[in-house]
Amino acid sequence: MKNKLSCEIVKDLLPSYIDQLTSKETSEAVAAHLSDCESCRAAYREMTNSEPPKDEQPEVDYLKKVRNSRRRIRNIAIIAASGVLVLGLVSVLIATQSKKKSEKDAQTITELEQQAEADAQTITELEQQIELPTVTYDPETKALVIIGTGRYDETVIPEEAEDAISLDVQDDEFHLTMDPTVRNNKDETLKDFIPGFLDRTEKSLQFLRGWFRENAGEYYDPARVEKMIEFSITESNSFVSQNNRDRIKINTSRLYWNRDTALVYAMMDCSFAWPQIGYMQNLAYATDPYNEWLLVMDDSAEEFASIPYYQAAVKAGLDPEHVTPEGYAIMTDTIALYAVKEDWIHTADGRTMEYLPVSKTAFFTVSPETFADKANHEMTGFMAGSFIHRLTDVYGLDAVNAFVFGAKTFDEAFGVDYETARDAWVAWLYETYPID
Repeated sequence: MKNKLSCEIVKDLLPSYIDQLTSKETSEAVAAHLSDCESCRAAYREMTNSEPPKDEQPEVDYLKKVRNSRRRIRNIAIIAASGVLVLGLVSVLIATQSKKKSEKDAQTITELEQQAEADAQTITELEQQIELPTVTYDPETKALVIIGTGRYDETVIPEEAEDAISLDVQDDEFHLTMDPTVRNNKDETLKDFIPGFLDRTEKSLQFLRGWFRENAGEYYDPARVEKMIEFSITESNSFVSQNNRDRIKINTSRLYWNRDTALVYAMMDCSFAWPQIGYMQNLAYATDPYNEWLLVMDDSAEEFASIPYYQAAVKAGLDPEHVTPEGYAIMTDTIALYAVKEDWIHTADGRTMEYLPVSKTAFFTVSPETFADKANHEMTGFMAGSFIHRLTDVYGLDAVNAFVFGAKTFDEAFGVDYETARDAWVAWLYETYPID
């Protein structure tokens, strides 16, 4: 068999050859081929980060690759799949080799089949151990405790937990305590609400961390963004978002759908004024697809339908049955246009809002009464969100980052003064969203 193997067959046999699963004669043939073929040696080096041995197979402990990590689980699956490929390849070789070698190869096939079955069972067992969360319920304290690893959409809530009065979730990424009664849809059972909420929370956290890592440029600080998140969602009236030395601490009170807002505030960890509100608004609501607020809007479509700007947003493309981040951006623009028409871009004393501190710019609450109450400036967040979004489209995210994180003034970041950019944004709003 020596020197008779083609490159295609050798490359298919390499995974089994490296893991010492081929018969002696097959191994000798592969080794002989490797000694003469640079292309196959290169493939061997890519798989092992070493040169192929000249006289013996590499020493690899086969199942050491599966110990307590998902990467090792995938390696087992690759080995098992390689075994299946070997079955087909060896069957071709059997047809052209001696009876004695055919018997050896047949034995190898049997061994590989048995190993593949064992590997499949190992993969299943390890996936169950690693992926699925643990759920316990104490009927005396009515406390529901979930310890998981991210696959919360598969969480099974105990029947008796429907009466739970507290929830504690522990994960490698976050620690959440919650009063389950604060959920928005009171008709939704705890079993229906908790798994989806936890799953979206974990995905939202990963999304926001990834967004800062990929888009914040020099303003991304892993020591600030990648910390343990400690959530608290209770009946209290407090709203806390802190980036402490060892963790990010958040309390959204019963407004759990503002989870992203608090997260972005903490991850930015800078002084907040009008630009930062807009930056947060876009990232938390118009970018993250796992934002809880989008679902709350879906559930409250009839309530929102009574507000003038909502109808304008629907006319501009917002789907009232399923609000997406893109739809929310449309709604933000239409809200901003109404606010601009009422001249809420200026404060009561005539100042523009772009540098006002958060304490002077309340936001989020939107109702027909708000439109008539200029003093509250409740539209600030939506105006800022629309303006910063437009600046990003026109000047790029790097310029916006430099301005929002305080590295440059407005003129330095965008090359124009604020009034010029603001007037261009207002003109764009009127052109893009013609409202009767």
